Amino acid sequence: MVVDPQWFALAFLTTSINAVVLGFVAWREHDAALGRWALAWGAWAASVAPLALLPSDDSAPLTAVLFGTSWVVSTLAFLSGSYAFAGRHMPRAWYAVAAIAVSAGVVLGVGPYGPKGMFPLVLFQCVGLAATGGMVMRMDPKSFGARVCGGALIILAIHLLDAPILAKEPAWLMWGFVASLGLEMLAALGMLALYYEHARSALLETQRALSETRRIEALGRVAGGVAHDFNNMLTVIGGHVEFMRMHGALPANVEKSVSTIEQAVSQSARLTAQLLAFGRKSVLQPAAIDVQRVVRDALELLDKVMPASIDVRFECIVRGGEPGGRDSEGYGATMDRALLEQIVLNLVTNARDAIDGAGVIDVRLSRLEGEEPRLLLSVSDTGRGMDESVLKRVFEPFFTTKDEGRGTGLGLASVQGAVSQLGGAIRVQSRPGQGSTFEVSLPCRAAAASAVPVSSPPAVGVLDVLVVDDDSRVRQVVATMLQRAGHRVEQAADGVEALEAVAKKRYHLVLSDVDMPRMGGVELSEVLSTAHPDTLVVLTSGNERATAACERVRFVAKPFRGPALVAQLAGFVAERRGSLQREA
Repeated sequence: MVVDPQWFALAFLTTSINAVVLGFVAWREHDAALGRWALAWGAWAASVAPLALLPSDDSAPLTAVLFGTSWVVSTLAFLSGSYAFAGRHMPRAWYAVAAIAVSAGVVLGVGPYGPKGMFPLVLFQCVGLAATGGMVMRMDPKSFGARVCGGALIILAIHLLDAPILAKEPAWLMWGFVASLGLEMLAALGMLALYYEHARSALLETQRALSETRRIEALGRVAGGVAHDFNNMLTVIGGHVEFMRMHGALPANVEKSVSTIEQAVSQSARLTAQLLAFGRKSVLQPAAIDVQRVVRDALELLDKVMPASIDVRFECIVRGGEPGGRDSEGYGATMDRALLEQIVLNLVTNARDAIDGAGVIDVRLSRLEGEEPRLLLSVSDTGRGMDESVLKRVFEPFFTTKDEGRGTGLGLASVQGAVSQLGGAIRVQSRPGQGSTFEVSLPCRAAAASAVPVSSPPAVGVLDVLVVDDDSRVRQVVATMLQRAGHRVEQAADGVEALEAVAKKRYHLVLSDVDMPRMGGVELSEVLSTAHPDTLVVLTSGNERATAACERVRFVAKPFRGPALVAQLAGFVAERRGSLQREA
């Protein structure tokens, strides 16, 4: 029967409004899914335009071709938009189905609402609309927009199959047009609601992530400050323990107490290192190391505290591709040894605690070649694994699933901080009952020349040293350590006092803390490098400001032992003298 063109004009107006509104929002928000849905409504409008503008003969070939082609384009655009909204690519199978529908329509003979030619195209559009609605509803079943959009498209797909039946009765046809227009408007409104719901959720997630980042940064600053002050105290305690041992053999009861203090200092130093790594404030001391040897040494250290029921296996892929080799070729790198050790120790300890009873821990080291070679370290266990809720918080500071008193919740947080400081990345895979695998990727920078061994410091003679620190206890301990090594030592409380002392006397070396009132160590080193270039400046600290400074000035990290400090300073002096001789 002949349909009043006004109905098609109204349908054209409705779909055009949908296309314009969605297109404007897509353009303003740069959203691909909305853009494709706008294209779908535009193609739909194009499909009814000929029926509203051309003669009412619905058998006209031009009308039929435009009608069928626009339907196919509209359906493919609806499907493409839904896949884009889900973050996926539309399968090519849909294009094949569209081609089959068009071919079938051509073979059977095209005619709008005809019993033969248009049926394949109508069927394709119905399937496409229903698939789009189903995908939208599955993406977010609780979303109001998803329910409205998906439901309207599915009902619209079913309603399109009623067209031949409704065309037999004018009253039914009118109500069918009204229902179609209403469903089209509902579908478009649902699309807008779905987009803004997801945009709001994304904004809230971004705000939550930003808030979490700020919280972590604040905790990191606090942790770094606490760790720095704590390192000063450990330097004082460790130094006085050394002085006690210098007086000769101690009584048995005193020796036991001194040993306990030494153990507590070592454990506290490791805890401070965790705090600094968590806050990404560890002072980096890159040196030429054999990564394979460092990993093996760390595992040998853990072997003393590993239960007999847990088997720790280490596999190293050497350059030739053979597993299990002990050759260090390909594993020489320049990085901070302490941070690498901390990563290995914490990951293996975490794997040990995840195993109930007997189990296996696999540690694997390999090298990824390329323009920027990288070292890959993986630690896998056969423990109880983690579910999604735990995985989301696994690197969160102070979060732990261990029993009270068994963990601080800083282990994996410090691993993430250490990996970040080394310029690497870490990821974890785990399932309940299937264990966990932590994979660490680290940049493999070429190894530089080996550092001077601590156990055999070069002979540099007696040095005039100025110790600069605002903590009198630290200053006195450091001065005593150097004096016992035969050096002449004077003290200053800050950078201003140090400049006054240097103006009166020439010093071979100035050992300065970084954070001090009036003038800190970084500023002091800059002034001395210009005014007294022959004076060697060495900084010592435990916070993030020293990291940037140690790129230009030699650095010693707190806490330190007397012999190690003396050896490091002697190495710096010998290196400086050799450099001056080569320049001369």
